[in-house]
Amino acid sequence: MMRPENIKAVMPIGKSSRMKDKPLADFRGKPLFLHGLETMEKIFSEVTLVCHPELEGRIRELTKANIITDDLNAGPLGALYLAAKNSDAEYLFIAACDMPFLNEEAIRFMCENVAGDGVVLLNDEGLPEPLHAIYRRDFVLDAFPDVKNGRVSGLIWAGDFVIFPVEKIRRFDPRRDTFKNINTEEELAEITGKE
Repeated sequence: MMRPENIKAVMPIGKSSRMKDKPLADFRGKPLFLHGLETMEKIFSEVTLVCHPELEGRIRELTKANIITDDLNAGPLGALYLAAKNSDAEYLFIAACDMPFLNEEAIRFMCENVAGDGVVLLNDEGLPEPLHAIYRRDFVLDAFPDVKNGRVSGLIWAGDFVIFPVEKIRRFDPRRDTFKNINTEEELAEITGKE
């Protein structure tokens, strides 16, 4: 059984076309990205942020986490590749910077069941959640140049992944909030308004 101590984590922090400075948007009194980062730091010995150069300086002011400059500008897939290239971990957990409700128990369940090229959960629609998954580092390095669609999901179809249906995490996270992300000002206002 793989333990979280043997897995490191990565969070891509890029520029959003739908929401200006999304990672830094105020959510519950602090920048959006910090919510997910703080959950990841409870689980993993190291979390690497792969930052767009335009946001990097501001992100560095807010955290002591390891930061890599995203000089590929290839989205989350490029960020995962850069983290893999700069890591010695066997596996990497990845979560987007706009996922403030990451569920610690769900992530620990994934860590305990990782094998092969990684582990991914299916969402309520039966589709994989590629930005809430664990990837084998060497697989990412080998597969990156050949991923056809340029998306992290392309890795899942190319590899040998442990795939769990959404029912596996219902006991930890009944509403599957761990997958919830905030993409627009409207979504941010809607979630804030419900509180």
